[in-house]
Amino acid sequence: MSLLFLDGFDHYDITGVDATTKVVDKWQQVGAGGHYADTGRRAGSLAFRSTNGALGRSSLVGASGVTTGIMGFAYNRSVGNASRVIAGFTDQYGISILSLLVAPSGVLYVVRPTYSGVYAPLPSVGGYWTLLGQPTENAILGAQWYFIEWKASFAKAATAEVTIRVNEEVWAVISGVQTLSTSCPFDNWNGGVGIQGANSSTEQGLYDDLYVVDTTGGAPFNDFLGDVRIDPHYPTQDGVYTQWATSTGSDHYALVDDDPADSVDPQPDDDVTYNATSTVGAIDTFVCEDFKASGFSLLALQYVVSHKKLDAGSAALAPVIRIASTDTFGTDYYPSEGNYYYDLAIYTTNPVSGLAWNESDFNAMEIGYKKTI
Repeated sequence: MSLLFLDGFDHYDITGVDATTKVVDKWQQVGAGGHYADTGRRAGSLAFRSTNGALGRSSLVGASGVTTGIMGFAYNRSVGNASRVIAGFTDQYGISILSLLVAPSGVLYVVRPTYSGVYAPLPSVGGYWTLLGQPTENAILGAQWYFIEWKASFAKAATAEVTIRVNEEVWAVISGVQTLSTSCPFDNWNGGVGIQGANSSTEQGLYDDLYVVDTTGGAPFNDFLGDVRIDPHYPTQDGVYTQWATSTGSDHYALVDDDPADSVDPQPDDDVTYNATSTVGAIDTFVCEDFKASGFSLLALQYVVSHKKLDAGSAALAPVIRIASTDTFGTDYYPSEGNYYYDLAIYTTNPVSGLAWNESDFNAMEIGYKKTI
């Protein structure tokens, strides 16, 4: 595994509405306070904003016992200029192990928190930590978008290295440092990350286009990806398969195309509109929007599905990618009862050809799901 996680923050809710209930479906841990969609860095896109608290995702599939992690994200220091932890690597329990901090002057610091043993995706400013190396000489300014990337190796001895890049320019290389507290029960990174939208309602930052990779796979997903954009692509019409039952009407795609930019039908609306089945082997597929960054390289696709089961008993569904009349099926998901939540699958290559993605294959693709149990 190499590409572990993506979030463009475009699919949670309409601007100005608290999206906490949907953010937690994907991020697993959500701090106190409101979590909102805000204006993104491109026309028509959305960004993440929090009035207080952090987001954490502590179990990225494929990242177990990894020695180096890389995280990139667009960041806008929109309100206030107090010290603020803006990103962090966490262990598999969501406990902060290494953090990136912006100072009032806008310079960036790398800090190693004292391992608390208590869930906290990012440590509080003013908490107990060790500064690693020196801050960056350059500074990020307020109310501007920057693309920040940082790569860290993890060690309990002074043998690790951290690199910080901003807008694809190297701002700092910190070598010969200890990046894991000796009290941490792990000797490496287990795939967790965190971001912090704010320290308070008067200290806020915006996030967009976030990615996480490790160094275990092949290029380009084993190093910095650079300033990337992540766009949502929603179903626009029914595909070849329409085997699930609709909650209303006859158009299957219309029940799963919940776009937060649509004020009438924003974000996944859960039990308001849906497709359902009790038939093992039943498939739905959908035609989606054409590639929105036409003419640019298409690096990867992250499949996202919001689902639940209705009662006790065995149930599973699998992602379906259909290209050139060929169906491929991903790894099973096992839904829970109660609330809907997201499951993800990342495809760094066309699953039919095994080759790098191209725009024509993406535009001709159908995506969907199959009930497997």
